[in-house]
Amino acid sequence: KCPVLDYRRLNAQIIKLKYPLSFMDDQLEGLSGAKLYKVLDLAHGYLQVPLSDKPKTKSA
Repeated sequence: KCPVLDYRRLNAQIIKLKYPLSFMDDQLEGLSGAKLYKVLDLAHGYLQVPLSDKPKTKSA
């Protein structure tokens, strides 16, 4: 058996950010002609952000 969790109540409490995300094509077009590129891998850094006790209970 797999555990099934219902996150609807938790998701209802999330503050949704309201800013438009640009399309990947627009981002890549902005890089055309650049002489230097920088790549950041933020996935590993995200997992290293410490949480206080209250958010820990809500994180999956």
